[in-house]
Amino acid sequence: MTDRAADDLLPRRLPQQPRARRTVERLLEVTGGLLEEVGVDRVTTNLVAERAGLNIGTLYKYFPNKYALINALALGFAEDQIAAMRAYLRGADPARPWQEVHDGLIDVLVAFNRERSGAVALQRALLAVPELLAAYRRMNFLTARELNGFLRRWGVDLPERRLDLMVLCMGEASAALLDLAASGEDYAADEIVAEMKAMLKGYIVVNMNTADS
Repeated sequence: MTDRAADDLLPRRLPQQPRARRTVERLLEVTGGLLEEVGVDRVTTNLVAERAGLNIGTLYKYFPNKYALINALALGFAEDQIAAMRAYLRGADPARPWQEVHDGLIDVLVAFNRERSGAVALQRALLAVPELLAAYRRMNFLTARELNGFLRRWGVDLPERRLDLMVLCMGEASAALLDLAASGEDYAADEIVAEMKAMLKGYIVVNMNTADS
């Protein structure tokens, strides 16, 4: 991506006053709903402004295009998801086995994605648009860093670079499986989540055993 294209994904300005913040929040909320309703190709800035009950000039005051809207939506999603993970880990008993804490953490991520309107549609949009792929990677990287910290606190001690790569791969795999769980395919969502838990725990154990050998 060129510098110019990267700049096109940034907001034109950040809201300072409460009213401006509410306006931006409304624009992002509507964008998420439209991604779920019509898909990324049919989302336009005019449609977002219309659904939000705002003048198109108001939208362009903050965002240069729909991709900047989606990029901001992704960043907010990642921040809120990380906050949910941290809240869970703060309350987790450090005496519990890491496997149990891991499964509880996956439950938090699943619940967050189910409750957050447009979560699956957002992920699919990020994957479908080359200019937005970096936002998808950033979301997974931020989540991976939290998983890295969790594993270290629960005694999964691996070289830092290895652990970074491992949790990054876990984040990518988890995102794909969460999408599958939400897609209504042949298997029930809870079955897919159970498989994801088993797969990720097995991956961690394999890496621990490799490090010990």
